[in-house]
Amino acid sequence: MKPIFKKLISLGLILCTAFSLTMFAACGETSDEGDGNVIDGPGGSQNGDENGDSTKIVYTVTISCEENSTIAKGFTVQLKKADGSVAAEAQPEAGGKVSFTLEKGDYSVNLVALEQFKDMIMSNYSYPQMQVTAAEPNVTVKVVPIEETADPVTYTLTVLLPNGSPAANLDVQLCGGPKGMCNPARTGADGKVVYHLAAGEYEVHIDTPPAGSKFSNTQYKMTEESNTLTITLETA
Repeated sequence: MKPIFKKLISLGLILCTAFSLTMFAACGETSDEGDGNVIDGPGGSQNGDENGDSTKIVYTVTISCEENSTIAKGFTVQLKKADGSVAAEAQPEAGGKVSFTLEKGDYSVNLVALEQFKDMIMSNYSYPQMQVTAAEPNVTVKVVPIEETADPVTYTLTVLLPNGSPAANLDVQLCGGPKGMCNPARTGADGKVVYHLAAGEYEVHIDTPPAGSKFSNTQYKMTEESNTLTITLETA
């Protein structure tokens, strides 16, 4: 073969190779855009910064109990709005942690004992009143045995159904006192629960009224001077 033809063939091969590499690079080009950091939770979802949604943030509540590690599994965690309504609720995962994606704001943390743990928790353990806020979205709630006090005050709470009969086996809480603790308990067959707590002002919380009744958001308070209270639930 003449040298001139060899040079032309070599040049053709070089051009074909270059063209093939260019097409491969163009077809194999990928986008750097991803799906963002998607966080789903009760009350909404947040798609990282991709959608520019800055109205929702992730709130995290961790339950701990040094005296009894199983207690962390014994509650449903609720985040409540200022009007007392529940914005979101869920049971903690391993380690006592639960996260919620909600609109920015302030939410009070409420713990509701699970049925299988009530005998262990009710009248035995308390926890501090706490809030999550946009500035402090992560909190740890330390559940502790109810503290014995040298000079306790007896607080007697009675809850009645709308028809006047006792609200038996009803979960209630007295929250407040000198250390701002919530003290869950359960009413007896007579609709009554008796607390022996440090002197102070306490609010009455009833999270799950019986079917057919409701507990208004009116704040019922008890003090050492007014330490006996009867509440009649409203008709739902």
